Amino acid sequence: MSIFGKSSDNTSHKKSKKAIAGIINNPKRLKSLLGASVKKIQELQKDKDGLKKLKQTVPMFNKMIRAFISGKYKRLPWKSLLLIAAGLVYFVSPIDIIPDFIPVLGYLDDMTIILWIANAIREDVENYQEWESTYATTLK
Repeated sequence: MSIFGKSSDNTSHKKSKKAIAGIINNPKRLKSLLGASVKKIQELQKDKDGLKKLKQTVPMFNKMIRAFISGKYKRLPWKSLLLIAAGLVYFVSPIDIIPDFIPVLGYLDDMTIILWIANAIREDVENYQEWESTYATTLK
């Protein structure tokens, strides 16, 4: 059985899963993804009007992946890791459904994807937050 659950006959879906698995299984590429997401969040800090939840969720995802990579947090299921990595790849990708340079609407698709993932893995995020508040040391 695949770590990704059911197999799909959709070729582009298979390619996407393979690409994300390549990132997840390569700590250097995963760290590069984290760096790109931090940079994009810093750009969002300039946006005074909103996207507060997005600005909170992406750094939480980054912390979860850092804790997983370092081996400090081992309870992150592969499915959740896959969703987080896929969401961060979409978030940092310059190719979006709605291009980021469009005022106001530009981050709507990014926000939708990231918040959908956060909702889909809510229990895993809550478990991580509980672990972090109880056991974790500062993760850099």
